[in-house]
Amino acid sequence: MRELREFRKGLDQVYAEIKGRALLSSIQHWVELAVECHSTGSLSISGSVADDPGSWNTLRFEIGGLDQTDIPALVDALKAVEERFPMLGE
Repeated sequence: MRELREFRKGLDQVYAEIKGRALLSSIQHWVELAVECHSTGSLSISGSVADDPGSWNTLRFEIGGLDQTDIPALVDALKAVEERFPMLGE
């Protein structure tokens, strides 16, 4: 859950500055996701999902056609996850 919160904070910063990169990396490296904002406001999204990190079963992907105006919906969705599944001990 900590990874999702840090990713959301990274997206907030990218949105505020209209530049930079937000990264999501799970502890076991099952999920890797990078959202990069270009000076034009367009986003490059790439990542990978693995069922067993280090094995051959890995899906790599890229998503296009998004821009900085898509970030608030992503942030809202991540906030909803944080509210629904709060971190224990915090």
